[in-house]
Amino acid sequence: AQSNKRLILHFNIDKTIVCRDPYNGLDNIPITLADCVAKLCWGQVTVEEDVKKWTLAWDTFSHERPEEDLMTFRDFLELEHGQRTELLEGETQEQLDEINKANKELFMEKLLNFSKPGNPGSKFKSQIEKLNRSTYLPKNVREELGLNDLKKEKDKKKAENEAEGEDSGEGEDDQEEEEEEVEETDEQKMINLFEDQKYHLLPSFFKTLIYLKKAKREFSIVIRGEDEFIKPAVFEFNKFCIGEHPCFCGRSGTPTIKFDGSKNTRYC
Repeated sequence: AQSNKRLILHFNIDKTIVCRDPYNGLDNIPITLADCVAKLCWGQVTVEEDVKKWTLAWDTFSHERPEEDLMTFRDFLELEHGQRTELLEGETQEQLDEINKANKELFMEKLLNFSKPGNPGSKFKSQIEKLNRSTYLPKNVREELGLNDLKKEKDKKKAENEAEGEDSGEGEDDQEEEEEEVEETDEQKMINLFEDQKYHLLPSFFKTLIYLKKAKREFSIVIRGEDEFIKPAVFEFNKFCIGEHPCFCGRSGTPTIKFDGSKNTRYC
């Protein structure tokens, strides 16, 4: 009887079904993955000549503290380069803002470099690279959307602009404003979602729905988030439901999945 109860699944967008958290400065997948990994890596903090140093002391990822005297690398960064809100004696707000800005840059730099050779998390380099590779769309889907050519075109244009030292003038700004007023086609919206060649909504989200469908479970989905992030998520989700998501549309070797109420599907 328990299994027949209707499920109501609540999903937050940031760092749940989308591997990003822009409000906390994690506006792309690599930095978000680095942040997640840094919360799972435990080490010891020592002080050498008044300088604090974090050294890896646990060689596997762990959600829980494995030993009492250990600290995650993420907490260590927060301790050393976190944002302050209170002014010190004789300090101005402008000075504090500059300090916080510099600390944020150091925080992000050390977070991204954590697993690189010579850094404290280099042991996890291959695991993090594997995680990052898993976020890329399948090659056949990238080709179907023309993302490889789009990337080459953007890289070429960027290189040309840098070489020529072009600055965006007033006319270009006006043109951009005009372009913003033109409503994007569904095809363009889809390309914009995947222009970095990586997943937007994580595939595990869709696979969960597919599993529930195969198990003949009744369920509803609630997606939470700010409006600017909800809209692209809802757009992609709706495309999935009607069988037009590039990873679940039946083209380029992908499975055909529909949740639109047609035969052998369900309403979603």
